[in-house]
Amino acid sequence: MKRKGQEEIVGFVAIVVLVAVIGLVLLGLALRQKPSESSSTEVYQLLESMMEVTSDCSLDFNGNARVRDLFEPCSKNNVCNDGQDTCMVLNESIESSLRNAFYKGNQTNLRYMFEVRLISNSSFGEVIISRNVGNCTGRDISGALYPLPAEYGRIDVSLKTC
Repeated sequence: MKRKGQEEIVGFVAIVVLVAVIGLVLLGLALRQKPSESSSTEVYQLLESMMEVTSDCSLDFNGNARVRDLFEPCSKNNVCNDGQDTCMVLNESIESSLRNAFYKGNQTNLRYMFEVRLISNSSFGEVIISRNVGNCTGRDISGALYPLPAEYGRIDVSLKTC
């Protein structure tokens, strides 16, 4: 009777060890195959700087608007005081900032994905701007999210570099 109990315990321990080894192997494979994505202070600071860039668009009598102030007017198809389309001015300002950050001469230093989403209380998010340069498949990705308050929700500005 003692011997039968010992055999059952040995069998149970063998099964537990086998399941643990298989679990560790699967975990190792899963971690190795996916590119890592991490939050980056440098990318956040770049986004923060981009939001403070002064554009060529005046929305009121206080001078030219910052990039951060153009997202909501762009989503509403508003125009600047001089008749320029706010989305066009916004795209030009963002393109200029990204070009200055990532390009040297005619060559790009990094691959990046830039996206702006308007998140309202009633929707999951409308993409206002999306720009992908290069291919980030299979590479380590570092990025940041810069949320801005909006009239009916928030605006999420994200930049991922690889």
